[in-house]
Amino acid sequence: ECWDTEEESTMSEDEEDEEEDGGQGAKFTWYDDLYIFDTETNTWENPEPIKLGAPSPRAAHALCAVGKKLVIFGGRDREARKNDLYVLDTETMKWQQFARTGQQPEPRSFHTATAVGHRVVITGGRGVQDQHFADFNIFDTKTREWLQPAVHGTKPAPRGMHTATVVADQLVLFGGSSDVDPETMQCQKRYADLFYARTEEVLSGKSIQLTVVENKENSPATSAPKDNPSQPPKPPTCPDQPRRQLTAWESGEVPGMV
Repeated sequence: ECWDTEEESTMSEDEEDEEEDGGQGAKFTWYDDLYIFDTETNTWENPEPIKLGAPSPRAAHALCAVGKKLVIFGGRDREARKNDLYVLDTETMKWQQFARTGQQPEPRSFHTATAVGHRVVITGGRGVQDQHFADFNIFDTKTREWLQPAVHGTKPAPRGMHTATVVADQLVLFGGSSDVDPETMQCQKRYADLFYARTEEVLSGKSIQLTVVENKENSPATSAPKDNPSQPPKPPTCPDQPRRQLTAWESGEVPGMV
């Protein structure tokens, strides 16, 4: 997303869509290939999944494994940043894109996708307007539903290029960068902070419909119309927006140098 100015990192994210650099003669392209490293034999494989229903060639997407399936979300292709979701069955080597419910996260790149049991957590990333996200999205691979939990505690600042990993019973988020300078396309902020949330909170709960009381600020008035007091009041409408129980971030103080 935001490269350092060292010699080995001279290409910014917004230069990734250029196929050729006339000054240097360097050629850039987009890939949709798949490589597998076998940790037992220390060898690389380059299988060819069935192309039908495959994601477009892209970069800066996020991928994680849920059981024997690989889940890919978002990233950037030749046209724009994406918020599409694909699943690769590693046994049949077929791509899947199935119907989903709930609110889909905004298009982004340089975010994270972390498997927590049968659920995938999407956090952070950079949007189509070069803004960074601090949201917390969950995709349930069993119900095929997007969930946006209410989050409390010390929340991470909007960022991309961070890491999010499950360690024991904790989802741990570390580092990242944000605040893109539109002239240099370099991030102005770097983070070395650490946050964690309990995985049991990610796995518990389910989507619920907002009740009238919870949604009263966004609902029409329930009183009877003034021109016809005898007419029964219309019930308030609730948006088709799933919610679930709270997920709490906690900040971590790590001894030593970070």
